[in-house]
Amino acid sequence: MKNLLLTAAAVCFLFGCSREEFIDDTQATATDPTVAGNGDLASRSIGGKVMMQAFYWDVPAGGTWWNTVNAKIPAWKNAGIDAIWLPPATKAQNGGYSMGYDPFDYYDFGSYNQMGSVETRFGSLAEIQTLIATAHTNDISVIADIVINHNSGGASEANPFTGGTTYTNFRDWSKFCVNSS
Repeated sequence: MKNLLLTAAAVCFLFGCSREEFIDDTQATATDPTVAGNGDLASRSIGGKVMMQAFYWDVPAGGTWWNTVNAKIPAWKNAGIDAIWLPPATKAQNGGYSMGYDPFDYYDFGSYNQMGSVETRFGSLAEIQTLIATAHTNDISVIADIVINHNSGGASEANPFTGGTTYTNFRDWSKFCVNSS
C-alpha cells in the first residue's frame, strides 16, 4: 500500500502541471501580473495564489498577536499574499498561555474571564475582528484553523467506553470562570 501511495504521488507531481503553467523567471517583467507585488494580483491564474501561515508555535503570549499580524497586512498585500491562515482563535484550557489546540470554549474569542484570562494568547475579540476587517479591506482572505476533535479543560465525568473518567464535561463551566464583579 505504501508503494502504491508513493507511486501515485510521484505521478501527480511529474504530470500534474502542463509545461505552460510554469513561469520562466528570466522573462518576468515589472508589469507581469504573475510577479508578486506587480499589476493586478487578482488576475493571476489558478494555482498562483499565496497563503501566509500567520503564526508559529511560540508566538509571544500576552494578547498582542492579532495586532502584530494586523500591522503586517498592508506589506503582505504588496508582497502578493492572497490569504492568511490564523491559529485557533478561541479560549483554550490554558487561557492566555495556550496556542489554542486544547480548546475549552468554542464561543470565547477573548471576551470572557475564564481559564485565568479574558483574552486568548493572541488577543481580544475586538482585535481579531479588526484584523479580519483589515485583511478583507486589503483583499486578503482569512482562513481559521479550528480544532473540533480536541476538547480540554472540562470537568471529569464517567467514560462508559473506557470504564474510567475523562475531562469532557463542558456543561458546568462555573468552576472555571472567574467572577469579574
